[in-house]
Amino acid sequence: MTQDSIISVCPFSPSSRRVILFNVATLHSPTVQKYNNFLKMQSIVKGKTIKQVKKLNLSGLNLTEIPAYVFEYSNLTKLVLSRNSIIKIPKEIAKLRKLEVLDLTYNNLTEIPAPVFKLPKLRVLSVGHNKLRKFPKQLVGSPVEQLIADHNQISELDATALDNLTKLILSYNPLGGQVVSHKLESLYITTSDIRI
Repeated sequence: MTQDSIISVCPFSPSSRRVILFNVATLHSPTVQKYNNFLKMQSIVKGKTIKQVKKLNLSGLNLTEIPAYVFEYSNLTKLVLSRNSIIKIPKEIAKLRKLEVLDLTYNNLTEIPAPVFKLPKLRVLSVGHNKLRKFPKQLVGSPVEQLIADHNQISELDATALDNLTKLILSYNPLGGQVVSHKLESLYITTSDIRI
């Protein structure tokens, strides 16, 4: 081992530990980035067991994916993953059955997969400032009441998907069509092609 190396116990998962040897020349590698992100997360949940953590804020950690250990926190009611570079939501999101608020703003998502809309308690879904092109059809029959999807690339709107919504924010999308919902209490759009 040289003076340029750092040795550390690196618990990437709350249930496992492994020793990692880092060379200073590789301190910006993806492995080191994941380690740094994990250390930040550990400080957020310090002193709590997995079962005790109800809210988790992993915003601004330069994540490109949702870390697998997040899905071990089965009692989460609020998960904030904003201001990262996440491109995909894995199917394991379905394990977070108590989740009520999911914030994925400012990422690189192009779609929201069906398992998100099957979360039984999810009420607020924030996906603004992403790269979504289509309005999520899976919203039909989901428990989501508030959808924040501003600053995307959504050009079509399925009005039948709006029936459960009380709040809809679609500002700065190239929308056209008609918005109709008898439950909608708040609607925010900035486009001239929408009819209400």
